[in-house]
Amino acid sequence: MLDTSYWRLWLSPILRQRQPFELTQQLKNKGWRTLYSTWGTSCNEELGYTLLLPIPSDLPIFLRLAVDSLLVQNRTNLIEVIVIPDRPTRHFYRYAQQQISRLRAVNCTARVIDMGVKDKIVASISKAPGSYHFLQLFTGIKHAKGQAVVFHDADLLMLEKDFLEGHYEHFMKEDCSVLGLQNARKFQAEGHTSNVVATWEMVARRSWLRKFKPYQHRGQRIEWEGVWRGFDTTILPQRLTRSEEISVRKFQPGQRRPFVHKPYTISAFRHYQKLKQKPFEDNWLSLAWLRLIIDAAEDDGWNYTLPCLEEFCQAAAGKVNTLRYVPARVLRAIPEMKHVVVRTLEANEMLPGISTDRLHNDSERFMRSLDSGVLRKT
Repeated sequence: MLDTSYWRLWLSPILRQRQPFELTQQLKNKGWRTLYSTWGTSCNEELGYTLLLPIPSDLPIFLRLAVDSLLVQNRTNLIEVIVIPDRPTRHFYRYAQQQISRLRAVNCTARVIDMGVKDKIVASISKAPGSYHFLQLFTGIKHAKGQAVVFHDADLLMLEKDFLEGHYEHFMKEDCSVLGLQNARKFQAEGHTSNVVATWEMVARRSWLRKFKPYQHRGQRIEWEGVWRGFDTTILPQRLTRSEEISVRKFQPGQRRPFVHKPYTISAFRHYQKLKQKPFEDNWLSLAWLRLIIDAAEDDGWNYTLPCLEEFCQAAAGKVNTLRYVPARVLRAIPEMKHVVVRTLEANEMLPGISTDRLHNDSERFMRSLDSGVLRKT
């Protein structure tokens, strides 16, 4: 007969919760704690930094653009590059090995590391993009050799040769545990005064990352100070760390940032894929930017499940209903979109695989469609 005493002991504190929401969250968090409570064996630490590239396997364009930038980056303190795909296919592996070979050709240590079998099963059950991202970072941190670890956000474009080295040198000069490029907006909005940085392009000491249990780094909802709160990836460990150990990289007023970042591009793509009924509201122009950058890279060897530019222009003109643009929201997104396009056009030396002519012409065409279509009604 099956002995259920263990499971009764495991579940009893949770089942005392009366609210269905709390019960669900408690069960979910308990499961992650059980599965991801240890890091396993650690390799010897080396002075320098490891660059982690968690890549969406169905958006390999971001791997190619990262490699394009790395080939011309100052890599003095870069120990290794680790590419961690989420749901790789054979086609992706071939593509990734081609990009890895480009890095190895200039004596840059690089490798592709797949998630473990357990991680793949957990990710496939969860299906949440945040779970995939956490498990990609978990895999990378386990194998990282660098004293510091940099989390590269796939939809961030590095536009200057000394971006990574400058970031690492600033981190070492600050002598902190975590350095970010921006405070986490959610915690700013809630009035928190302590430093909590966004995960994108965050650099952290490997010892700090491994000081916490792996599950603590996961994006999750937990009961915090008597209230259920949501924490993005790595945010909970930051809240458990002294504020003086966390720093935000400062730039001089008017100084141009050595990067350009169109946030939520990948998450918008995932929401578009999951949407069963169209239209999809692309009010932050994230999908439009993704289509522009894919076409400008002229990456003909991959079939992207995204509408063609003509369909985006037709939607912007209000002539098709597969995509939808709400004028008031689009107006707020246009300045950022123009900034991203202009900065990308100016950085053609860092992104040689981008056709500047095509990006310029296609973006102008899309903007004209907005002006003559949905924005004409405002």
